[in-house]
Amino acid sequence: MEGSEPMYAGILSVSLCSALLLVPDRAPIGEEKSPDVETAWYDQLQREGRLTIDTREGKIVFLPKNTAGRKMMEVTIHLYDATQKMTGICWSNEAEIRLDAGKNQMVMDLRDGHIMQADGSIGFTESRTWVRSMPTRK
Repeated sequence: MEGSEPMYAGILSVSLCSALLLVPDRAPIGEEKSPDVETAWYDQLQREGRLTIDTREGKIVFLPKNTAGRKMMEVTIHLYDATQKMTGICWSNEAEIRLDAGKNQMVMDLRDGHIMQADGSIGFTESRTWVRSMPTRK
């Protein structure tokens, strides 16, 4: 249709016979080389100020106040389950994400953070690492 926005922001080709779709509010997912995927994640954070990553367990939305290289500073993180129900929210002074392509997992490191679960319980952590399985592309 004339005047409508394109559905995809771009298509990145990362490895042989493998392409990532970068949708405006979604990060690329799959088993591609981790530095390229991580670069796309942090590029989207710089460009849009937010990042949504779909995992097998649900989705994670990162909302940092600013980024310094690969570190998100003063970040709010919303955690959702597979039914799109919010399961928790985190506030962290510093966070970093990376992809372990060999295990097809996203690894999230939080430092100096507060975590509130859906049941209202609140916790504090000086340092916490969460691992989430990434969906496989067919």
